[in-house]
Parts: sequence; structure tokens; C-alpha cells
Amino acid sequence: MTAAPSGGSGWITGHPRVAAGVAVDGDGVLMTGERIVGAAEELLVRPGAELEEGELLPGVPVIRRGEAWIIPLSWQPPAASAPGSALRRRSEDLRSSIRSACEFRYGFGIVADLEKAPPANPYLRELRRQGARFAGWWATEGKALALVVHGAPVPEPVSAAALHVVPLGWVSDARPARRVPEVDVGWSGPF
Repeated sequence: MTAAPSGGSGWITGHPRVAAGVAVDGDGVLMTGERIVGAAEELLVRPGAELEEGELLPGVPVIRRGEAWIIPLSWQPPAASAPGSALRRRSEDLRSSIRSACEFRYGFGIVADLEKAPPANPYLRELRRQGARFAGWWATEGKALALVVHGAPVPEPVSAAALHVVPLGWVSDARPARRVPEVDVGWSGPF
């Protein structure tokens, strides 16, 4: 399961942590989503792109798990997930921004419904095991950008979110990979 960053006050990528769990930066979360998708395409998708594990952008961590890259977006403790919390709203805005940037670049996403029957694919099965309740993905240059949302089933609030960059065959029913390796997609902070 995606583990809680230490400190327990919640966290959102690209923003410094502050006492109230929310920070303000010059770009705002909507621009941060576009920057994250652009950097993921540039540094993780394009052929020959090489990036060391660490930061995708300043304040935006990236973790490598074999052929998978994980860009943690947010984590929220239950208290911060209450309706109307500032951290929850900013996290929702960031996910919306990521979705909008992907749809602008790649078209409508495809949903892998993780709340239905367990997936046959090891990557999707691992997402479910890690507590993911939703994964929507977009294809580009043989890769998929998958927006993964963690948490108890709806209507409970989202507890964490990440953007994954994986081989397209790991998520595509139209072009499935012959073999999808077992992969650990868990992550924890602090970053």
C-alpha cells in the first residue's frame, strides 16, 4: 500500500510543505500539472530519454521501478481529506490539471476500472493491491501515462495520487504486452 509520508500533515508535489499542509507557489497547481506532463514526456517517454531517480522538476519526485516511473502527486491524511480542506482541493486541482494536460496532448484517456473484477495484468493487479481505486491512461510513443488515484471506494475521499509512466502494453487491451513483469508501484515519503 502507498505509505504515508512521515509527519502526517499531508503533501502535494511541487510545493514546499507548510504548517497548514498547503503552500503557495508562483505557478499554482494548474500550471504545475502542465509542467509535470511536459517533463514526463520530455524526460521519461521520448526514445533515448534518460533520467536518474530523484526529481522530475524541482520539488517533484520521481521513482523508478524497473520499466515503470512513478511521479507521486499527493498524499492526504484522513483529517485533511474532510470535505472542503485546502489540501484536498489543491490535490483535486492538480489531478484535474494533469488530466487536462494529457487530454490536450493525447486526446481522451482510457479508464482501467480497478473497482471491478481483479485485473489479469500484473501491473493493474499491483495497482489494486496497493490500494488504487482508479487509473486513467493516455498513450504516447509506446508508453502510457497513467493517472493513479488511491483511497477507499467512492464516496470516500482520495488518499493519494501519482502519475505513472509505463510501457503501453501494460495497460492497453488493443496492444497488450506478451509479458508484463511483476512490479512494485508502492511509494512513500517524505521527498
